[in-house]
Amino acid sequence: QAAMGIAGELARGNDPIALRKAARARKMTLADLWPTYLAHLRQRNRTWARDQERWEKAVSPALGRKALSDIGRADCQAVIDKIGVHRPISANRIASFLSAFLNFAVRTDRLLVNPAKGLIRFQETARARIIKSDELSELLCSIEAEGEPWAGAFMMLLFTGARRGSVVGMRWEDIDLA
Repeated sequence: QAAMGIAGELARGNDPIALRKAARARKMTLADLWPTYLAHLRQRNRTWARDQERWEKAVSPALGRKALSDIGRADCQAVIDKIGVHRPISANRIASFLSAFLNFAVRTDRLLVNPAKGLIRFQETARARIIKSDELSELLCSIEAEGEPWAGAFMMLLFTGARRGSVVGMRWEDIDLA
């Protein structure tokens, strides 16, 4: 039936290469594309193992067997919404992963558009931890017990509020002890 459809499209003058790509995309599932994308991730992304876990636990069970051409925005949003009920931050990270994965499918001519683009995400609130006055003496004792070189670095972090990388990367000429 698919061959007859392609033959009919060819007879009408449609682009044969585009038709072949479309026919392959109808048959290729998201799970079929995963090994290629994983190889791509391993070359470019240090956190590929985290993405592999997202694939195995969240995306594959929901969308893995679905043909690429059948995946729609509603399918992607349903995955995010289901996870977001209990874990909204995780749902947002999975939305980013899914969007990147489907962007890969677009870049490699397996999809025309990314159905995960523009998903509605959950609101995130930044967390801030402020040391309470009754905790300060215990923290200072713990820092002193740590010893050098870490005690000095932690004290510098505590009293300056500078970033960890900046403090650890300091040289003596960067410090004015007076």
